[in-house]
Amino acid sequence: MRKTRIIFIIFIMGVVACASSRYEVVEMPLRDAGLYPLSQSYERISVAVDEISNPGRAVRYFGADLIGSGVLPVDVLVSNFSKDRWSVKPADVLLRKGDEVIDPLPVNLVTDLIKSRSSYNSETRQHIESHVHGLMLKETVVFPMDTRHGVLFFPVLDRRKRGEFFSRVPLFIEGLKLHVVATNADTGERREFGPFSIYQGINVW
Repeated sequence: MRKTRIIFIIFIMGVVACASSRYEVVEMPLRDAGLYPLSQSYERISVAVDEISNPGRAVRYFGADLIGSGVLPVDVLVSNFSKDRWSVKPADVLLRKGDEVIDPLPVNLVTDLIKSRSSYNSETRQHIESHVHGLMLKETVVFPMDTRHGVLFFPVLDRRKRGEFFSRVPLFIEGLKLHVVATNADTGERREFGPFSIYQGINVW
């Protein structure tokens, strides 16, 4: 009887393990900012924004179709080929629609959305949080001959549907302009890049 009970417990554990989904993502590439279509250069500083508006790219990098849930990830890249140090921080990135400022979404809202897409176990859920937090744009200093990047997540309108998850979040569709300010950490000079016109609609998979 005891042996049968042990076998039954092992069987249940195996079923639970199989039912827990795997979280698979690929590392976001780190390229020279000047290579991106939406980029600007000032002397030897280049800033680019990469709007991840293709659902397939969102799944590969974040493990979920964020676009289908009304979330647009934007990767901000800074390449420094000058002799000075330059810095960038989230507060110096501004998205607007006309005169209206659009704030980025809190990271916990994004991670909760990703975790809700499948039956992940507690270890995987922690990994998701760590992965997304690691991709977020943070205040950083870009040293000479270096490139840094980070992601911000903005609410946008999904033309296919508007999910219940964001039913109370104002969503936007066009006329979005992104501004980025970089600061020379050695001289204090501040330089604005943009505005970059982003989100021209959802791309096909």
